[in-house]
Parts: sequence; structure tokens; C-alpha cells
Amino acid sequence: MKVVAARIPAQSMQSFMPMKVVAFDAPDINTAYVNSAHFLFEGSDLDIDAVSLASYAFDYSGRYILHSPFANIETTATLEASENLPFPTGEVLQIGGETTLDYSKYITSDITDSEKPIVLLLKSETKRASVNTNTPEAITKLGELIRLCNRLGYVPHATSKIYEPIVKYIAEQINEHN
Repeated sequence: MKVVAARIPAQSMQSFMPMKVVAFDAPDINTAYVNSAHFLFEGSDLDIDAVSLASYAFDYSGRYILHSPFANIETTATLEASENLPFPTGEVLQIGGETTLDYSKYITSDITDSEKPIVLLLKSETKRASVNTNTPEAITKLGELIRLCNRLGYVPHATSKIYEPIVKYIAEQINEHN
């Protein structure tokens, strides 16, 4: 597990250092043993200096918690892709703007189409869509779509009328992430 160690009292950016947890000691005690190089790099001494460790969030069952409802922790590859999803902005995006978007690179109804990492699966029998987070490529593509819409400040209309009905669903999903 990787953590960020922050020295207290902090002086400047040298007071922060990436570290890796290599073992756990007594679970009921809030202590951290650091390498002696830590003193040199951060300028620590042994008077009142302390180190605060910032790490990932885990729930009570030990499950890793990520910032997006679209995160997939099933494999190392999907976990790494999920960690690169953009952080939520708290903004609610509306559909509109002057830009249109070709959604064909994000949507398919053919699950066997392995040529493109699809974000949305369209189920023709139910006329419903679902977000695909089964592959790292699809998660990366989803991240690109969320970043684009967040940068624009809105969810663009589709260039093709075929995809226009699904734009509302896309906006709902991006807002769920944000």
C-alpha cells in the first residue's frame, strides 16, 4: 500500500514524501516506523516532529473505496484504470452548448465489437443502456468522456440523431459520477 507521509510541523514541499507500507505492527496503536532516510529528506528531528500518513480508504470489510461509482476493482488492470477516473467536481451538467459530439466512439450495441473500448452498451431488446466498466480500456474511455464534458461544462448534443436519445442517459451517468 502506498501512502503520502506529511511531516508536522511542515516547512515546504520537502515535508511531504511518498512511502510504501511494508508491514503492520500492533493494530491498536497509532505508530509508524520510517526509514532513517526519512529524517534526511524531510528535515525531521526527534523533538516534537510527527508524521501523518494519508492513504486509501477502506470500508469495514476491507474493500477498497474509490471516488467513482464506475470504479472496478475486480482486476489489477481495471483498478489502475479506475484510479485514473477524474475526481468528482460536484457540478451538475446540463445537455446543451454549441459543441456536438460523435458518440459512436463511446457506444455500441454489439458486445463482440472488440475493436473499440465501449463506454455504453445499448440493449436493443429493452432499449436501455448500461455503463461498461468491464475492461481497463472502457474505463479509460469513460474517463475521457467525463473529462471532456466537465471541461466543456455541459454534455454536448450528438452529431447524429441516432444517439440523441441516449445523451440524457449519458448526462445522468456523468452527474452521478460528479
